[in-house]
Amino acid sequence: MKKKLCLFMCLVLIATAFASVTFARDEICSYCNARVKFYDTSDTYLLRVYSTLCLYDDKRMDIIRVWAKDYLYRCSNPECGIENFSETKIVNQERVCDHS
Repeated sequence: MKKKLCLFMCLVLIATAFASVTFARDEICSYCNARVKFYDTSDTYLLRVYSTLCLYDDKRMDIIRVWAKDYLYRCSNPECGIENFSETKIVNQERVCDHS
């Protein structure tokens, strides 16, 4: 029973640490020391296209399309408003295999 409880607590701590790193955005504006906040998201766009070996035939190539979105942040102080930045995140990858 103690081992199960210990394992459960370890998993909770790992999940909490992962969530805080993944979802926390704690950037500071370098001009006025205000927090940077999220304000917009771009439409999904084609970020990159490349080719790789086909899964079914080693002599052919598949095309990989990588789709992404930009998440836009800016200084939360309206009087400052100088510092803006974006973060690109991949939202989808598709493999195009037009041969059998």
